Amino acid sequence: MDQATLEARYRSLVHQATEVRKYQKRYFQHRASSDLEKARYHERQLDKLLAKQNEEQISPQQQLF
Repeated sequence: MDQATLEARYRSLVHQATEVRKYQKRYFQHRASSDLEKARYHERQLDKLLAKQNEEQISPQQQLF
């Protein structure tokens, strides 16, 4: 994996985590269901990014056998 790809993934990860926290904080301040839904959406996106990363780390090891 090249440096540009790693940087792009890192930026995506930071962006999603930042968005999750932003909407969580807004939800707890205002109790707006729209903020809760946005926080959940960004949590799912963050989970997808992490799952993709974990899958890519496991795949090369499985190809050895």
